[in-house]
Amino acid sequence: WRQWLIEGARKEASIIRAIADQAQKVAKKNPDYDWQTATLSQLSQAQEHFEGFGETGEYVLAWRDGDEVRFVLRRQIALGIDKLPTNSVPFGSELAQPMQRALQGHAGWMYGNDYQGHRVLAAYKQVQGTPWAVVDKIDVSEMQYPFIKYGSLAVLAACLLIPTAFVIFRRITNPIAHRMDESAMRMESILMSAGEGICELDSRGRVLLANPAALHMLGWTLDELIDKDFHALVHAGQNEDEADTEPYCPLRATLQDSQTHSASNETFWRKDGTSFCVDYTTACKQPGDVSLGIVMTFRDVTTRILTEQDLKAANADLKQRNSEMEQFIYLVSHDLKSPLVTIQGFTGHIQKDIQAQRLDQLPGFMNRIQAAVDRMKLLIDSLLDLSRIGRVATPSSDVDINELLAQMVDRYEAELQAKGVTASIQPNTPKIYGDRSRIEQVFENLLVNAIHYGCTAEKPTITVGCVTRDGYHQFSVRDNGAGIAPEYHDRIFQLFRRLTADKDSTGVGLAIVRRVMEVHNGRAWVESTPGEGATFWVAFPTNGHQVAPRMIEQEAYSPWRPKQKPD
Repeated sequence: WRQWLIEGARKEASIIRAIADQAQKVAKKNPDYDWQTATLSQLSQAQEHFEGFGETGEYVLAWRDGDEVRFVLRRQIALGIDKLPTNSVPFGSELAQPMQRALQGHAGWMYGNDYQGHRVLAAYKQVQGTPWAVVDKIDVSEMQYPFIKYGSLAVLAACLLIPTAFVIFRRITNPIAHRMDESAMRMESILMSAGEGICELDSRGRVLLANPAALHMLGWTLDELIDKDFHALVHAGQNEDEADTEPYCPLRATLQDSQTHSASNETFWRKDGTSFCVDYTTACKQPGDVSLGIVMTFRDVTTRILTEQDLKAANADLKQRNSEMEQFIYLVSHDLKSPLVTIQGFTGHIQKDIQAQRLDQLPGFMNRIQAAVDRMKLLIDSLLDLSRIGRVATPSSDVDINELLAQMVDRYEAELQAKGVTASIQPNTPKIYGDRSRIEQVFENLLVNAIHYGCTAEKPTITVGCVTRDGYHQFSVRDNGAGIAPEYHDRIFQLFRRLTADKDSTGVGLAIVRRVMEVHNGRAWVESTPGEGATFWVAFPTNGHQVAPRMIEQEAYSPWRPKQKPD
């Protein structure tokens, strides 16, 4: 009896503590969450069908409220669920002696008075990390009853009745033992049905038990985990870049100082080598005594971490877009203002000439106004075109770059000949998967840019080439013109940024190039030294069929992603 009660109290205290630890973790992140109520609710549900052990066997959970011992959960077969006559007893009285010892931090067993004054055999233990203590008890009278009832008969007919007494004793004690085992199994079912991973480890950190949630998250079977070093198998290696430092591990900390430790946003490794983010806690089964082993609880928080990081990235992106919008509004208002000033100026001249009856200059003034209107229309059309990139879904296909470039050279043959430009295109360049019209727009802008600004040498040349490296098909458009100073290498890709006061240019072409490349998951940049020409590069991913052109609104970025465990 004593061993049954001690083992039952120990298991119940260990499981209650594991449930309470998980509820306390949730409460730290949600101040409105009542961890005590949640823990008691889960325990109460698990005990709804408690059948007890014996007629007086009872499981009691209580806490100390000043000078009172208050009972929060009680189960007994004879009285039903929570129908016991007493809710509290004075602390320091002759009642509830086992519970008073447990609430003073002791653990063990004793003969003493329960809260009703009955003489009982009880095992008691405080639930570490909570205000509660647990007691498993049975009345001494029930234990003694079979012996008293049949003792006198046994004396009279000892030789004949000893076998009968033995059978009767077994028939009485077996149902009690069976019910105690059922009670322990119900408490264990809480462990098995918990949504969080729970593992029991020995004093060396090796696995003794793992619940289904832990096995599901880790991808191992229980047989594969048993007697394995949990830290080495599941936790070690997440900071492989920090070879000279030993990362903090709550498990090893508990093994060293026998205290409870927790960690957030740690990385655990699955059997297949993939990783996931966890919050977890380790604690000794017996407070301050690691020799009895450790209970570890953990939960997968990967979704929460990614959501938080995506929100941060979205906020940062929104700030950047607001800044870009301010700059954009300033530049647009400046460039659109110039044609309006021209129109305003010449309409003023026209009004004065009409009043003075001077009509000879009107055609010239009207031509200037029309040119300003045409330029404003060109600027607006360019802005509309830029805004549509990545926001209008267009079917993708394989684009033959050699064929596309050959058509462009034919299209601009007159300009090339007028400037004496020699254009050469590398043969057999790879095909690119994407929006043909946008890819054509990229190469046309680069070719036109080279014709207008890169053909200042005595013998101007334009060379188009391609190399495949680092997972990209990298196309280059090279000229031997005046070149571009380093401080302008990024600026020229910005909207309305021009290096010359060329009224034929809108300053949108290279901005369109960069935007199209972003939509195609690629890059655009320039390499140039003043006096040595310029090379404009555009890089398309080699796996274009697997990474199709994306919509700008669907961009998402997060600095944390599950990793692959190194060999």
